[in-house]
Amino acid sequence: MKTIILRQRKSAYLFLGIFLAMVLFGVPAVSKEDNEQNPEYFPATTERIPVENLISLKAREAAFKIMDGEGAGKTISMTIKAAADKDEWTLTFEKLHRLFLHRAPDGSVLVNRMDLLERKDRIVFQPPFTLIPALIEAGLKIQKTGGVEIYDLETGEKSYAGTYTENLNGVSRTDFNTPTGMVKGYLVEYEFQIHLDYALISIDLESGWSNDQRLVHWRGKRTIEKFGLFGDTTYRSLAVADIKEEN
Repeated sequence: MKTIILRQRKSAYLFLGIFLAMVLFGVPAVSKEDNEQNPEYFPATTERIPVENLISLKAREAAFKIMDGEGAGKTISMTIKAAADKDEWTLTFEKLHRLFLHRAPDGSVLVNRMDLLERKDRIVFQPPFTLIPALIEAGLKIQKTGGVEIYDLETGEKSYAGTYTENLNGVSRTDFNTPTGMVKGYLVEYEFQIHLDYALISIDLESGWSNDQRLVHWRGKRTIEKFGLFGDTTYRSLAVADIKEEN
């Protein structure tokens, strides 16, 4: 009888030990369906997504609403236009900024220069920074450094020169909150630092693309720090409100 009781106690202790190990050391407690709702989760079948399956740069115009930040509540236009070169486009947010895009031989989408329409500045990047990499995969991170030149948009005169660092912090699945409802898609997150002689410009940027390859989300935060002191910050989060036309 004593032997039976000891065996039962050992079995109980063994079960308890296994249970604690599962809790403490991370045996998955969610289903595949739960994981698919996690923005960081990429199913094995889509771990490597070619950029052409993620975004479309077909010419289009859409209305974007400023959801948060400076100008919240306003609606502005977003346009994508093809340039003379079939592998170049402009992406413009009305009165805010314009990006000059180029598709590299590997398929990635790069930004050669950016016009800050509010500030009337043009920033030229050499080499271009990466807006969308050629392949999207879980855990993706890219760091790039290069030079920048800043020009007065009206006179064309060069104002500043310096260096930049880009960190593409990853791509994740998520749901975007838009005026037309929730939209499923992919979020790309970036951080930039532009180093000038007497200033540091920090830019946090997000672009969001729906499952049908449309740009549906754009978020930017820019801080200008001069002489090591905290400077001015501009922040906006935009979401697609309506697709006006597509060619």
